[in-house]
This record gives sequence, structure tokens and C-alpha cells, in this order.
Amino acid sequence: MEKFASTITAIVLILGLTLGFWYFWNGKSLTPAPSFGNSYVEVVLQNGETYFGKIKKFNSPYPVLTETAYIVLVQKPPVEGEVPEGATTAPLEPDRKLVKRGGEPQQPSDEMVLNAEQIVRISKLRPESQIVQIMENWKAGR
Repeated sequence: MEKFASTITAIVLILGLTLGFWYFWNGKSLTPAPSFGNSYVEVVLQNGETYFGKIKKFNSPYPVLTETAYIVLVQKPPVEGEVPEGATTAPLEPDRKLVKRGGEPQQPSDEMVLNAEQIVRISKLRPESQIVQIMENWKAGR
């Protein structure tokens, strides 16, 4: 009976060590993933694109960003009378504009599936952020 108990103990120990090594070998960690709750976040991708929204399925290989928006640069038209001396046209100054995803010609949904391997950084936005305020106004229909 003692031999049987020690054999079972050895099997359980070997199985536990094997599973433990496999778990850590595959890049898993015992540290819990950050939680963003229902907050708006900024997501920066490897290609430099930046998106804003709410993130779901954070621990998935394909997290989902909802209520998605991004910033574009828009050239402001020159104001009449602001042409510098010697120039034929006024210089164009870029202006930033927050665009809600879905208004493009192809009309995608505002839900965006991301490849987790392409994400460089995710930052939680504060409620007083201008971007959060604009997105809350969109949500409220203002």
C-alpha cells in the first residue's frame, strides 16, 4: 500500500511540474492582466496608428475596440489677407480632428478587432480628457 501511495505521489508531482513548466514556457504569467473596466483607452499600434475607444477581450489574441475614434490632420483653408509678403498663397496649418469610426465611405462598424501582437501601448484615459468628453457627447447624441 505504501508503494502505491508513493507512486501516486510521484505521478502527481511529475504531472504538476510538467504543467507548471508548460504554462510558463508558453509565456503565461500569474500576474493578472490590467483591467480597463468601462473606461476609454488610447491604443497605439506598431505602425504608429492611434485609436481611442473601449477595449473588450483584453486577454485575447484579438482584443476588440468599441466606440472607436481616431485623430486626423485637416488642413485649414487660408484666411484671406494672411498671405505673407512675397508669397502667392497663405501657408496651410494642420488642425487635428477626432473622427468617429463608421463615417468613412466603406461605413465600417465602430467595433474594431485588433491583433494583440501589434499593440505597442494601451493607456487608460481620464474622464476629464477632451477626447473622452467628445466621445461622451457623441454617445449622448450631442
